[in-house]
Amino acid sequence: MRARALGGKSVNCLLTALIVVSATTAAYAQSSLTALASFGGGDGWRAPLEVLDGDTAGTTSVNGVDYNYLGIENLERGLAYNPVTGNLVLVSRSTAGNGIRLLDSTTGVDVGALNQGSGLITGGTFTTNMVGVADDGATYVANLQTSADSAAFKIYRWADAQSATEPSVFFSSTVTGYTGVPRLGDSLDVFGAGANTKLVAGVGPNGGPTGYTVFDSNGIPTTVTSFNPVNEISGGDFRLGITFAATANEVWGKQISQNAEFTTYSGAAGTGVASTLLTAAGEAPMDFAIIQGTPLLAAVDTNFVGGSNSPTVRVYDVSNPAAPALLASGFSTNDLLPGNPNGTGSVKWGAISGNTATLYALTSNQGIQAFTFTLELPVENSGDYNGNGVVDAADYTIWRDTLGDPVANGTGADGDNNGLIEQADFDFWKARFGNIAGNGAGAGAEAATAAVPEPANFSLLVLTALSCLLGGRNTWRRGC
Repeated sequence: MRARALGGKSVNCLLTALIVVSATTAAYAQSSLTALASFGGGDGWRAPLEVLDGDTAGTTSVNGVDYNYLGIENLERGLAYNPVTGNLVLVSRSTAGNGIRLLDSTTGVDVGALNQGSGLITGGTFTTNMVGVADDGATYVANLQTSADSAAFKIYRWADAQSATEPSVFFSSTVTGYTGVPRLGDSLDVFGAGANTKLVAGVGPNGGPTGYTVFDSNGIPTTVTSFNPVNEISGGDFRLGITFAATANEVWGKQISQNAEFTTYSGAAGTGVASTLLTAAGEAPMDFAIIQGTPLLAAVDTNFVGGSNSPTVRVYDVSNPAAPALLASGFSTNDLLPGNPNGTGSVKWGAISGNTATLYALTSNQGIQAFTFTLELPVENSGDYNGNGVVDAADYTIWRDTLGDPVANGTGADGDNNGLIEQADFDFWKARFGNIAGNGAGAGAEAATAAVPEPANFSLLVLTALSCLLGGRNTWRRGC
């Protein structure tokens, strides 16, 4: 179960009185994030301490006003969606009691708790912190261990996703392979199901050990600490945000004020594929999904520096990992809440249907937001790279001036929709030369194509025409 700001260069050059090159146009219509009206009493937000009609008896405080398991004290960091039960799993370190809660994903109502057994869940800086759920509903909860090379990092597993079943100990041991003192359990993600299940936990602290640890379905760990190129990955880059991507061997990671890192790994060796800025430094918690064939990355800005703004959730198309394109952003909270000083929380995709999906975001002291995300699919690139309604010579200039550039798939002069401006995009334009934008390459287009020169000769043709029109004065400047 597993989403790019649309980039491009503006070109504003006067070639002749007949050729005007305008800004490149985005291939996407407007995707959207809207508050899930059924959630949190009708506003898409289960606010800290908010009591909802139907909450399980005993989850409110003595005076019956405050909900015990979602507060403003940085005690809630882990949230996940269970595709089998349709519930959210919320981990709370509240002193009220059993703090692994099950919430209805449609309403946010507390419907019960996971059974923690008796004396089974022990140890760690926090005994429970983050949670992830496999595609088969198996639920995994990890502790936080600030010295995982000398004390046990623990992961517990609920096999059938039922609250009445006690967990088993999936992993309980020290973790080796890191240089320095590894802190594990600030981030966790789960991929696959059954014998193909993988878990990943990012290491910290910031500026400390580098990489992440992957656990197979038997709980056997592999620590990935070396990356090539090494200069793209720094200490703690996977500590606060981590998610598998399209496969179990692809991992995104993020820490506060650093680039998002997209990596692959084979055994203990990692490869840094892309290192890229997102919109805000506070975006660390993240989750990956594929909707209608489009790879999407969701992130929540935790406002770690404080302030009065509500947390912002953003969705990116990461078809080109080096150039994520922002598709939608939003927030459903309206109250002025204090910022989250730890930069902690979770963002998780929920149910996906067609081009829509639910999305949930938790920041540690600002409650849970729920959204409906709608992906507007890209418009097919017609070869009209500048968007003036016709496939003409001006589109060639867009292609030439951006040749070699990475772009969001299908934008600008990316005719073949692969995220890179290259020779194939010239061929795509050439085959459609003379078309009205949106038309296929019919007989008229084929006739026009015969008169289109190759790239090396086309610039000379344009310059010659300009020289004639302007009395020998060449006033054209490339890329002006």
